Amino acid sequence: MNTTPGQTPGGKANGISGTLKQIKQAFTAYQVAKATFLTSLSEFVSHLDPENLMLEELAKQDVIGILCCPLVSDVVPGSQASALQSLSALSAAAPVLSQSIVSSGILDSIIGLSLNHSSATVQAAADSVVESVAGASPNFAGRLLESGVVSGLCTQLTAPGQKMVKEAAVSAISALMSSHVTHAELICHQSPVLSILTDVLSVPPQPDRRGGNGGGGGGGGGGGEEDQSYALVQGVVRTLASTARYSAELAEFVVAGGSLPYIAGLVRGSHSVNTPPLLKATALNCLSHIARHNASLAEAVLQTGVANGAIACLTDVLVPKVRRAAVALLLQLAQKTPALAVAIVRDGAPAAVTRHLQLESSNPSDQLTGLTLVGTLASYTLESSKAMIDSGAANEMLVALKR
Repeated sequence: MNTTPGQTPGGKANGISGTLKQIKQAFTAYQVAKATFLTSLSEFVSHLDPENLMLEELAKQDVIGILCCPLVSDVVPGSQASALQSLSALSAAAPVLSQSIVSSGILDSIIGLSLNHSSATVQAAADSVVESVAGASPNFAGRLLESGVVSGLCTQLTAPGQKMVKEAAVSAISALMSSHVTHAELICHQSPVLSILTDVLSVPPQPDRRGGNGGGGGGGGGGGEEDQSYALVQGVVRTLASTARYSAELAEFVVAGGSLPYIAGLVRGSHSVNTPPLLKATALNCLSHIARHNASLAEAVLQTGVANGAIACLTDVLVPKVRRAAVALLLQLAQKTPALAVAIVRDGAPAAVTRHLQLESSNPSDQLTGLTLVGTLASYTLESSKAMIDSGAANEMLVALKR
């Protein structure tokens, strides 16, 4: 038995036991200090001053380097998520910090590991980093695309999982799409993003229930995830709108993906629960972006049966954003061909647009689109012109001109 002179076996065992206890205490102290640091950093980041003095001091202390290595790869999910959330907030606050994230080499780890983490909180936090970095610069968004980020985001949207992850994934995709037209074209040509987003829309949305976390840890896709949240659907429709507005080609991609009937359904209120106003306005805007390019796309929009719903929205008294989005869509449709304009008139547009002009009488700039719609509808045929006069729309136009 190897013992030093004068040391008993029991004394040696007690010494080792004490050292083992100290090791545990040291690591516990590290975890506590790490948690305290991340909590403090989160507090700093959420209360940045307008002069960016706090941001400058954080940068001086190499906050990005500390977060990137090792905290964003921390084995404790809560610590990793907190580090990623702070990284996202810092990136959104200053593009120069996004540059530091890109140059640190951590993106590959975030895309390869954090996006596929078993923790939903870590996945959502990683998505927020992608969104912030992509929004900071088209070049940074291109770097993310080169790293294969779209594949990971598609996996999140198709796998059974929590709504918070899907919402964050859609926001990240939207930032990538919006960063540059070439990025949107690349994503549409080389990934199934549009068909996946359409699949999301195919599930009727339900009011958000933020009280619980759904199906536990995100393992076996239980029934709690069958209903989409309005926030998720809102994000999808906004992403499709920003894609369609770029060009006729990308708008045709959106149409070919099969999303039109679902977007029109949000305007018509065909789901069991009435569409919230903000989501309805977003759907109207999306259809407007699609229809604006050419007559063929406008006809595709009108064939969804959305005209009656859009006309009804013209007279929304409570939410100006809805009626203004509706008049913008109807103007895009009416300007394309005489047949489309006549169809809108026959669906009851004259009376509705007259009421719309009355509702916007105190807002001349917002009334302008409605006045343009009146002139457009009246210009094609005698029948349409007479309908605009009989409805009182022509008289409202005269009143507006005098004003």
